[in-house]
Amino acid sequence: MARPRRRWLVAALLICAATAVIALHQLFRSATPAPGRRYEPTAAERRFADEVTRWVVELNRGPDPRSHRSAALARSVARAFDELVAPGAARPDPTVRSAFDELVAQLESLPIGASGSSLSAADTRRLLARMNGLNRRLAEHAVPILLYACTLPSPTRVILQVYRVTSTIELDTPRGIVPVRKVTRLDRLNVSLGLIGFQVHGDAGALPVVLEEQTRQHVIDVILPTLARRELPLGHGAPDSYREKIGPAAGAAIAAQLEHRIRSRQGRRALDGLRRLAGHVADRREIWEQWRERYSPRLVFSRIDFLEPPEGGRELPGVPLLERRRFERAQDAISDTSDANRLVEPLLEWVALRVARHEVQHYVDQIDPPDVEPGRSLAARLAARARPPGSGEPLPPALAELSAYLAEIAADPELPSLTWATLANAAGDRDAGASAAAAAALLALDALGQPQSGAVSDPDRTAATLAAFLALPPAEQALRARQAHEAIFGPSSRHHPPR
Repeated sequence: MARPRRRWLVAALLICAATAVIALHQLFRSATPAPGRRYEPTAAERRFADEVTRWVVELNRGPDPRSHRSAALARSVARAFDELVAPGAARPDPTVRSAFDELVAQLESLPIGASGSSLSAADTRRLLARMNGLNRRLAEHAVPILLYACTLPSPTRVILQVYRVTSTIELDTPRGIVPVRKVTRLDRLNVSLGLIGFQVHGDAGALPVVLEEQTRQHVIDVILPTLARRELPLGHGAPDSYREKIGPAAGAAIAAQLEHRIRSRQGRRALDGLRRLAGHVADRREIWEQWRERYSPRLVFSRIDFLEPPEGGRELPGVPLLERRRFERAQDAISDTSDANRLVEPLLEWVALRVARHEVQHYVDQIDPPDVEPGRSLAARLAARARPPGSGEPLPPALAELSAYLAEIAADPELPSLTWATLANAAGDRDAGASAAAAAALLALDALGQPQSGAVSDPDRTAATLAAFLALPPAEQALRARQAHEAIFGPSSRHHPPR
């Protein structure tokens, strides 16, 4: 298991780096209810999450994390943890409490406030080991809580997030049934991972996770506007030529496939209701996008990814009254949709399943890293440069993402283009540079029979090849993805995409 641990050391550092970027843009984490069934924490869960939030904030004030106030808050966190793990008992199982104390002690010992990325590789390994050990102990004792710890650089800050496991998705793989935890966040720290799914990894194996809040955010911010306008919202980093071609092409494909599935599974009435709701959400999003350009410094809330009114949404200094009323009408139309949560639930389930397949394919590839088949494809050439054949080393990040995205597309012959709501943005985003997701998008197009030059700087060619693939029937897209996965990563008996 040594090699997978090294792989996840790198992954943890990348996740924390992404968190640092997100933290700059998301100053306040919304606490408004989101669509679908929202988990209501118990009193013990809420107390523990609130105590962790206060302790982490105080810990990061520095320069002395062992100050009297910080120590008092740490004791409060410990008491709240005992109540959470063993309600009514004098003390929880000593192995659980010991694992928690070790994690807290290491977080307190880190060089908080130091400039630069001062956390050593040894410290990072110990932090991951203690976090994973505690999460295993919690699972063994049927405590449905997951903790995620990491650091942010420049200056060094520590993060401890609290998640509640709300349900489990089980997927069949060559390694047997792999459970994927769906979690909802309980703490109130003003940072976000910026991901829909990730894995906690340790000696006992991987723990794939799907984040419910980020799933809702993706559905409200991307999927519903696509359904309403038949145009995929693309990030600001995409050039106009790419946006003009791929926005409608990807949007039409995603909307058509969604409409077919909703009509066949929920019925025509549900489809009509969801279209109306999507139209209201798209109206609100368009107003908000205009405000971002005109009044960004004056806005007092940062996201509108939920169906309910955003926090502070009625107090917008500097925004003209008529424009505020236009926004309020769009929000009122959403709020007046009595069955909005029920209408959105299937979309949440489908996106969560897509993310679960992605994370489980990572798990399969990490447990038994495949040898990339030799050939002339971009993937084969990248693999030949990145690691020796037969080395057993983990896949390079771009190839790991390629495997996971192909698995997503291959696993759903009705709705394969839902994956391109993510990949199309990555492929055209000039700000993404050489990110693993951007590289995986180009590798996927090449592998799916749409040859690429490998030049990220050629968005027009990328747009043309992606549009050609999206024009294929959904079942053909899924079939090509499965064939491409086998051609690159070997026979399906060893590395087939999870069902």
